[in-house]
Amino acid sequence: MASLNIPNLPEEILCKIIEMVGADSFYYLGGILRAGKRGYALVHEPSVLRKCNVQPMVTFATCQICTDGQFREFFIKCVTAGNTNATMKGSMQH
Repeated sequence: MASLNIPNLPEEILCKIIEMVGADSFYYLGGILRAGKRGYALVHEPSVLRKCNVQPMVTFATCQICTDGQFREFFIKCVTAGNTNATMKGSMQH
């Protein structure tokens, strides 16, 4: 498998690109997360977390956002960042 690298672009531009990728589905952010520390940090920027589409997570992987679930930490970060979709769904989770 080829190594994943993030180009040397300004953070604002990369965040905008990542926001657009995540707006389709949070699943598409996996490759960026695996691209190293910079990719991980960019995906966890509040602007990205606010716009990330967590609907597939809530609809198809509900057990993964519950306590000890694989996506729990990411989901909580989305709620904390003010992701309205995550906030509405998070209020319904126990």
